[in-house]
Amino acid sequence: MRKTLLLPYLAIYDAAMRLGPKWGPIALGYGPIVVAIVAFLLKDSLLDPVMDPTYATILIFVLFALCGPLMNIGTKIVTENMHKGRMGEWPATGDPRFDRRGKVSPTMAWVEAMRG
Repeated sequence: MRKTLLLPYLAIYDAAMRLGPKWGPIALGYGPIVVAIVAFLLKDSLLDPVMDPTYATILIFVLFALCGPLMNIGTKIVTENMHKGRMGEWPATGDPRFDRRGKVSPTMAWVEAMRG
C-alpha cells in the first residue's frame, strides 16, 4: 500500500531530477509554488467557466497541498547542496553508514531507500 502511494511522487521526483543535480531540486522545491501562482492567475479564464469558482479554488489548494512532500524533499536537497558547497561534505545524519563525502545527499539517499 505504501509503495503504491509513493509511485506518483517518485515519478515526479525522477522527472525533476532529469534537470540535473542543481535545477532538479529547485524545480521540486519551488516549482509547485510557481504552478499554484499561475493556476490562480488563469483560474478565472480556465477553471471558473468549467466548474464552480469555490470548488476551483479548493481544487487548486488540494493539489498544492499534495505537492507538500515534493517541496519538502526539493528544498532539503537544495539546502544540503549548499552545505556541501560550503563545507565540502554533506550534513551529518546520525547514521554511521552514510558517506558524508559521497556523491549523494542524505535526502537523495533516503529517497532511494524508499524505492527499495
